[in-house]
Order: sequence, then C-alpha cells, then structure tokens
Amino acid sequence: MSEPLAAIDALGLATARVAQVVLGALGTPFELHGDQLRHASGFVAQVHRDCTALWPVLLWLVTLAAVSFAVSRRGRDRRPPGVRDGPAAPARAALPRVLARALVGVAAVALANQLRLVAVLWCGAVAPASFAWMHEVIGPLFLVAAGAGLVAWVLRQRSDARDGRAAPGPRAATGVPLPQAAAAAALVCVPLVVLASARGMPVAQAPATPVPGGTAMPSPQAAPIVSGDLIVKFRDATEPGRQLADVLAGKRTVAGVAPLAQRLSRELGVPLVLAQVTSGREALLAVDREALGRQLLARAGREATVQRAVMTVPAPSAGSTSGLPAAELVLRLETRPGTSAARREALPGRLSVAGLLQPGVEPDGAEAHLRLRYDLDALTLALIAKVQHRPDVEYAQANRMLRPQARPAAPASR
Repeated sequence: MSEPLAAIDALGLATARVAQVVLGALGTPFELHGDQLRHASGFVAQVHRDCTALWPVLLWLVTLAAVSFAVSRRGRDRRPPGVRDGPAAPARAALPRVLARALVGVAAVALANQLRLVAVLWCGAVAPASFAWMHEVIGPLFLVAAGAGLVAWVLRQRSDARDGRAAPGPRAATGVPLPQAAAAAALVCVPLVVLASARGMPVAQAPATPVPGGTAMPSPQAAPIVSGDLIVKFRDATEPGRQLADVLAGKRTVAGVAPLAQRLSRELGVPLVLAQVTSGREALLAVDREALGRQLLARAGREATVQRAVMTVPAPSAGSTSGLPAAELVLRLETRPGTSAARREALPGRLSVAGLLQPGVEPDGAEAHLRLRYDLDALTLALIAKVQHRPDVEYAQANRMLRPQARPAAPASR
C-alpha cells in the first residue's frame, strides 16, 4: 500500500515542480519546500495528491469506456436487417481508436489541471483578492468545461465514423441524439464538480492570524518570517505604485526609487531600506538594523542616567536557516552610580522604537546594568499594522521567504 502512495506523492511533487517552472517563467517565482510552494508575498500553497490530474484522468478513462460502449451498442442496434458482424471483429477494429482517444484525453486532462493549478497559484501570489473566486469557482468550472469538451469530442468522433441510419429525434451539434449527449456529459461533469469542489482543493493558503491594527497575516507555522522585512503593495494609481511599476518595466532602477523608503522612514520613525521590487509590483522594505542601532545608541547617550551603552545583534540561533537576519537587537546599559531604581525602570519606556515597540528588560549582572531586547518580529508586525492604514497602500504583509543575505551589525559602543 505504501508503494502506490509513494508513487502518488511523487506525482504530486512533479506537478508542483512543473507549476513552479511555469510560474517562474511568468515572472512570479515560488520556492518549493516539500509539498509546499511559497511566494515572497507570504502566500503558501500545499500541492497534495488531490491537486494532481490523477482523479480527473481516472474519471476520464471510466467515462470514455462507458460512452464508447454505449455508442457502439447503439450503432449495432441500428444495423440494417440481415447485416450481421461477429462481435470480436468490430471490437478489435475499434480498440486502437479507443486507445488513441484515451491517450489524447489523458494529455488534455493533465494539461487542463496544470493550467488550473498555475492560475490559482498566480492569483494567490499576485492578486490575493481574487484567490477565493479563482480557487472555488473558476478552477472547478474550467475542469468541468474541459471534461465536457472531451466527451463532445468523443461523440463527434463516433458520429463521424458510424454507418447506417440515425434514429429520429432532436440532435446535439455532435450528431448524437440530445438525450444521449446530455447523459454522457452529465456522466463526466457531475463527478468532476464533486472532485473539484469537495476534494480537489488545489492549494491550501496559510491560515490567517490577526495582528495589531486588524491586519490578517499568514500563520507563522506555515513559513518563517524574515525579521524586519515587510512587503508593501501600493495602489497602482498612486505615485509610489507607478514608480514600482516603472522598475519592472525597466524605466527606473531600485536605487532610483530609494527615496520612497526614506519618506516612509521619516513618517514611521524607523529606518527602512528598499531591498527589492517583487514581480507583483510590491516594495520589499527592510529595517536598517545598523541605522536603528545607531539611533538607539544616540538616544541612550542623551540619557543623564546612562554611563555606557553597547548595541549588539545576536547571531541566528542554532538550527536556523543560514542567511536569515537576527530576530532581535540587544542594548546593554550601564547606569551611573547612585541612579534610583525608579529612574532605571523608566529607561525602557524612554528608549522605545518610535512608540511602536517597547523593549523587553532583563537584569545584566550588576544591579546597575540592564539588557534591553528589541523583538524585530514584533516591530515588523507593528510597522505592517501602521502602514496598512495609509490611503495609498493596498496591503502590507510580512516577508515569509528566506533572503540570501543577512545584515549583521558589528557591535557598537559609546
């Protein structure tokens, strides 16, 4: 039992790889992790065994056998009186035609299923607002149309090859009586609807998790978040949207639209850089850790109670994916002798990040020493929630794809 399941899983992996290649050629690259396809926008799709063309192909073969048998039997009933053929000869003569139709149908069903999967994945990554419509309505209807077209093709082939008189009554465009054509089409369409809507779910989008400000984010379990990264889709009609579109059109460079990140940095109070422009005309923005560290060090230096401050960026924890930036900044403070406990306790609130992130506080050895931890995942979500409310932003979300390079900051001190 395990070998057939392994073969089906291999078919699912091949289906996912083909979709990945096609989407990459269309300028919407996905990364394949096991049976999951992940896009930089945060969209995660699971391509399981029901996403393959296996069930539609099996249904097609059963339908082809049933239709061929029904039409052949009807053809024998219409032979003129006195004409008798042996049963074996016509069956042997028709077998090559049935096999050829079976192969053509299998190829057509596999192609239709692959096109459906690519379209659904593309919508999930580039046009998330239309994902549900494409996934639950357009995709299943496309499979139904493909199945009905194959049935009509078989009936046409049988009609063209049939000799003898036709039975009276209204006929479909295939030359087959309407009741028979309707029954054959229903034989393939009804099961296809059930398969496509009930169990043929082509992708599984990551479940949403609410964050501050009401923004819905994909679940962190689906794919790792790149700390400090946020993907912002500006409305196409706005000036930032037009600038990002110009980058994809080759009219501007990423450096040419860097002032966009600078303006956002001033508004948010957090230094950001424009890392890249995605295929969906989105801005991939990243927190400038070194600049943020310098800001926090400068603010700590202006505090009368701080004698010494050191900013560090811890290395990624053991077992994390290479190249991911660290998920926190650590500011170590040494207060002046005689500083009261109340003034030490007030320091974290005075050294928050733009009012968006309050650092965690830990003792650091001596009573006069403090360690402030800045959770960059929390800062990322807070930035997304604030950016989401801008009138020129269509959506904002975390970057859940791995970026190849980290931005470790060298320890700085004052």
